[in-house]
Amino acid sequence: MKTKNISKITVLFILLLFTGCSDFLDEENYTNITGDSFYSTEKGIESLVNACYTPLRFYYGKEFSLVYTELGTDIITAGNGMIDNPYTYYRSDMVRVMDKERDKNSDYWRYFYLGLNNANSAVARVPESDLPLETRKIREGEVLFLRAFYLWHIVNIWGGVHFTTEESTETTSQLNMTAESVFFDQIIEDLRKAIPLLPETTSDYGRVTKPAAQAFLARTYLNVYDYSNALAYADSVITQYNYKLQDDFSDLWDVTKEKNKEIIWSVVWSENDEYSATILEGQQDNDNEEWLERAPGSQLHLFYVMIYHTMTINGQVPVARDLINGRSFNRFIPTQFLLDLYNEKIDSRYNATFQTTWLANTEITLANGDTMHIGDTAIFVTKDVVSEEVRAQKPYLIFDRNDLFEEDGNPAGTRQTNFTLKKFLDPTRDPLDANDQSSGFDVYVFRLAEMYFIAAEAQMYLGNNQGAADLINVIRRRAAIDGTESQMEISANDISLDFILDEKAREFAGEYIRWFDLKRTNKLVERVRLHNTDAAPNIQEYHRNRPIPENELNAVTNKDVFKQHEGYN
Repeated sequence: MKTKNISKITVLFILLLFTGCSDFLDEENYTNITGDSFYSTEKGIESLVNACYTPLRFYYGKEFSLVYTELGTDIITAGNGMIDNPYTYYRSDMVRVMDKERDKNSDYWRYFYLGLNNANSAVARVPESDLPLETRKIREGEVLFLRAFYLWHIVNIWGGVHFTTEESTETTSQLNMTAESVFFDQIIEDLRKAIPLLPETTSDYGRVTKPAAQAFLARTYLNVYDYSNALAYADSVITQYNYKLQDDFSDLWDVTKEKNKEIIWSVVWSENDEYSATILEGQQDNDNEEWLERAPGSQLHLFYVMIYHTMTINGQVPVARDLINGRSFNRFIPTQFLLDLYNEKIDSRYNATFQTTWLANTEITLANGDTMHIGDTAIFVTKDVVSEEVRAQKPYLIFDRNDLFEEDGNPAGTRQTNFTLKKFLDPTRDPLDANDQSSGFDVYVFRLAEMYFIAAEAQMYLGNNQGAADLINVIRRRAAIDGTESQMEISANDISLDFILDEKAREFAGEYIRWFDLKRTNKLVERVRLHNTDAAPNIQEYHRNRPIPENELNAVTNKDVFKQHEGYN
């Protein structure tokens, strides 16, 4: 029987075989060096620390991680490329999600436990290493942070599953089920230890820093409803460092400005595939299958783009696929609810988040004999209703809310035409290949705006709605179209949990945190039932945890202890 259980990915000596995507990651292959002797060297221990970062690039910038974090929420549902995925509808077969003969839920389980075991190994070894004292302290802080990071994702995705802080060097067929509180206690302990060890800044962009650990701790304290500490750590990041909100929200999504003062920590990618590729390669499994994965850079730019390049006017394609408009995998689309959250007359985030206009990049002849020139409007998408009289006056294609949504808000038609989230587009990809799937656009994990929201939510729960409004107004004034700042401001009376969740949707749509926010606030089922017509019929309270991968359950021998979550079996 195939036994790709947790132990298959936590064997220590598999873990150094990585090619990194950032300058500080070692790119050499140490296959023939035994672990203990290698780790006794400075080069070896640095390689182990660097390996702790690597699984992040199988998560941030990849498709299935968005299935976990955005799909099936109140704001994101399935595009044409995801309408068969059971996570879209919370169907019973989400226990086994097969994609090109791979169980992606199982793959991500392995990636996170791979990262956890790397970190466990490093936490045990770095303090006893021969690294120079100051370097050793920093590396210890990094791996404590990263262990907390993997534990946080494991418990938030799958709930109270297998917990360990010990290095694993051999296979095991027995896994434990541990209360979520134990995970969060360890996460908080690790982050509090990491903070005094870490530097405020780093010359190796992408490494963990003190404010990144404080930002993560602020987020974690919301998980455990410790609002005083959530506020204190968020406020520390806001006030004690040199971070600054970008003046213009749209600048965040300019790939040439990705390293800016709003970004506290990001997963770094390179525009060069040779360096942005990530390789996991290990010993053969018992069935002699080699585990080999390759992740060719960030692919986040692919997943929210509608299929624009097949649309025709007078039998001709006015907008051929190009770098500016992106390559479409058409996996995820906004719900009607998300679109209606924005007042685009005063909130610049609508036009910074969604693409409404496609310009012709090919000259075509219209039915009346006129010419649509390069640069002319060719496709227009709007959440408003456009009358037939207006359409008749325009030479370009128009899609309004009635074209794209049914009366009940369900996406209409084939879902190939929809609202594109343009935030993640990268026109700096290979200029000779509009089909290029790799992007060097970093993926933001913590940005300063989130600290304002964490502090605001904490203030609300601590009874200070005016303080919460003041914090959110900082974000809303940044988002305001020039001259509308006063219209964007809110008062203490506007503050509620639902308002904060609405505002976070406007700010962070598509950015890997929505599902976690809904789960944490116990709003997942309520808001999905209200606002996501695909998922509403099936979602239940037990869906707050994703299913444990089926092959993990099949592989363990203590099946009386390690069991599927109630509701999935």
